[in-house]
Amino acid sequence: MYLPIQTWLISLGVKTQTALIGSQIIILILILLAVWVLQRLIRLLIKRVLSKWIEDTSTMWDDIIYRSDFFSRLGNLIPIILLYFSAGWLPDLTDWIQRISLALIALFSAFALEAALTAINDIYDDYAIAKSKPIKGYLQVGKIFLWLSTLILMTSALLRYSPLLLLGGLGAFSAVLLLVFRDTLLGLFASVQFVTNDMVRIGDWIEMPEYNADGEVFDITVNTVKVSNWDKTISTIPTYALMANSFKNWRGMEMSGGRRIKRALHLDLNSIRFCDPPLISHLKSIKYMADYLQENENRVAKDERSHHINLEAHVLGHSITNLGAFRNYITGYLHNHPKINQEMEILVRLLAPTQIGLPLEIYAFCTEKQWELFEEIQAEIFDHLLAIMPEFDLAAYQNPSGLDIRTLTPTSNLLPMLEESPIQQTLQ
Repeated sequence: MYLPIQTWLISLGVKTQTALIGSQIIILILILLAVWVLQRLIRLLIKRVLSKWIEDTSTMWDDIIYRSDFFSRLGNLIPIILLYFSAGWLPDLTDWIQRISLALIALFSAFALEAALTAINDIYDDYAIAKSKPIKGYLQVGKIFLWLSTLILMTSALLRYSPLLLLGGLGAFSAVLLLVFRDTLLGLFASVQFVTNDMVRIGDWIEMPEYNADGEVFDITVNTVKVSNWDKTISTIPTYALMANSFKNWRGMEMSGGRRIKRALHLDLNSIRFCDPPLISHLKSIKYMADYLQENENRVAKDERSHHINLEAHVLGHSITNLGAFRNYITGYLHNHPKINQEMEILVRLLAPTQIGLPLEIYAFCTEKQWELFEEIQAEIFDHLLAIMPEFDLAAYQNPSGLDIRTLTPTSNLLPMLEESPIQQTLQ
């Protein structure tokens, strides 16, 4: 093909050797122009024709493959193949054009396969099993091997060496490769453990203080696990770190019948006393208390008959404390609360007294596990208990504030003590 062009250049007075080189350069330019036009035409067909056909289909997987640019990358191979077979028209450049063409074919094939792996992952993510058994990590490992293979094939094409010879030479660099891909290999083994033991899934709520992670897992790859924290920050944890360190997974709570409420009210020890008849009479009008008080009266009467003890009427009241009555009320309240799981533990217990009062702990499970609803119900329960506590003549413990000091009256026993304190004398 270059001969007519060479003859034409010679007729213009160009030397034979120069005409030979010039004719081949002109043909190369024409071939590259044809390759570019063909590539634009293929892209136009994919964008105008193929995309319209894909939109008309009822399946979704072809849409996902199209969005991954698989077809566009695959279409780039056709012009390169044309370039390879056109190299015979350029005797002096045939070898190098074919070398470069083969390297580009390997490169664009890798781009297309990478897009196909991405599309496979996106299609797989649409299934429910993807949350418990994600394959993104395995596909990333596949992409790493894909690009390593592509690098070998491109080098082999450019140097005209057998790929097996290049693979044999890589044995000397195995230690370097292990060092470079250390985190990837550790992450790969950790990913296998995750899938085998079902340790972490996408959507799990995990806590890992070492990495300031406290939120929901939204991405698992070979190298990293990404956690969207509740404060809207994102923590990135090395995948192998989840195997090497401990972490808390709240999936068990989400799969159970409720989310735990474990919180204590601190009572003023000075407000605990026996119930007198007026207080007992008042408590009988409070819901959940009538049966408890009647049961206590029956028990005292039985003791009086069996042990021949002449109990006075007020002794019945002294046998009940306002704290015991309050504990019974809380138990009845929780057992009748519509948002407390009655099939799980419900405890109202006293902890050891401390310098901030007597802790009265509520231990129960809320049927609402979503954070906002759970906090709303928990707040509602403790709002109610704090509001009804004075009905039992109990007081919550609270350290005195500056307002408490300022509202002391001159007749208060604490005021003279404050006036005689070393701090007060220093201020004066």
